[in-house]
Amino acid sequence: MPKVQVALTSVIQQEGDVQTLQQAYEGELTVTPQAVKVVYQEAPDCQVKLWVMPKQITLMRQSRDQETFLRLALGEKKPCHYLVQGHRLEMTSTTQRLTSTQVHAKSRQVKVEYELFSGLYLVGNYRVTLLFTDRPSMIGKD
Repeated sequence: MPKVQVALTSVIQQEGDVQTLQQAYEGELTVTPQAVKVVYQEAPDCQVKLWVMPKQITLMRQSRDQETFLRLALGEKKPCHYLVQGHRLEMTSTTQRLTSTQVHAKSRQVKVEYELFSGLYLVGNYRVTLLFTDRPSMIGKD
């Protein structure tokens, strides 16, 4: 699997508070006719698997005591869940925007805007930009 640099920018709006995060990781990318799959480690014990399809993104984040499963489909409500310390929180996502560049290009960009709901309660609004670059980064190297 080719190594890629994953640059992640997320803007999180929850209960009137806005937070912007920028992070970079090294990962592995696989391109199939159905999807682009990216796997990377957010932390030593936290692996992220991301499947990008033309109109849907599926994300699974797993660590020892937590799991996140998000499905984001343009214009659709999708069931999601968070598993935290043995408690499963059922959520629903609604995706307003989902765009991605050509999957066979040297760099690939995905932008997604979505909302998460717990029942009828709006948990937050999220804007995420992912940039996958073919050349490996220098993360953690001097």
